[in-house]
Amino acid sequence: MTIRAIGVALALAALAACGPAGALTLAGFTSPSPAAAVNSPCPAHPGHDSIAAALEAQVLAAGPNPSFIAAWSFVLPREWDPALWTLSWSTEPLDATLDITTNAAYNLKPGDPGYSSFYAGAEMRIQWSPTTEQQSLQWIQGIHTNRPRYTTTEYYLDVFTLRPAQDQPPAYPYSFADHHFYDKPSRWCEADQHIFWTAYLYLARIDRVAKSVTMFEGVQWGFTVDCLVPEPNGLLVLISGGGTCLALLIRRRHGRAW
Repeated sequence: MTIRAIGVALALAALAACGPAGALTLAGFTSPSPAAAVNSPCPAHPGHDSIAAALEAQVLAAGPNPSFIAAWSFVLPREWDPALWTLSWSTEPLDATLDITTNAAYNLKPGDPGYSSFYAGAEMRIQWSPTTEQQSLQWIQGIHTNRPRYTTTEYYLDVFTLRPAQDQPPAYPYSFADHHFYDKPSRWCEADQHIFWTAYLYLARIDRVAKSVTMFEGVQWGFTVDCLVPEPNGLLVLISGGGTCLALLIRRRHGRAW
């Protein structure tokens, strides 16, 4: 193989390793920070701990996503009717970097400053600087959870309107002038229960006149909450076990039986 051929082969290998040119990338706290789950005594269930853990953020590739489509398809009473809108998926990659500045679990209970109820979940903030062509893109978020906002489905869109208007666009309801995304969802947990909450967050182009939505790439993120009896402290178990063995040896030396 000539030097030129070797150079071409190396260049192609490097391009393959880097993935599609211009594809969406994630920076910052893609892994939860802090990484440890947040524990707190559960006030509703004495003897149990509430354990909240944030999930790793991942890129959602361009193209149809069954979980998001399930969320899109659910009719939200007085808020959202998918029959009035057309959904399509772009195969054009977004040349953008989303900077995750916050991805952390939280666990708050009554008595904590500003809180009168129990809340456990995750906080997510994503910053980005859109190009001129990307200025019109908006966030759209679908949810999958086993503790649903609506009792009839585990999938739904994260939308909200100030008036009964099912023809409103399915955009994420909290928009900011600098295009950043922010959310701080929570769930509560019954004793010995596991809760999951997964978000499928996309950037999309919404045509309010034609009532059409074109989906691009996005981010998958979320959290889990568990309400469990705390595991025994390893050191205490070791000390307790050692004490039992010592007592057994003493009894045997003195000829005593249990």
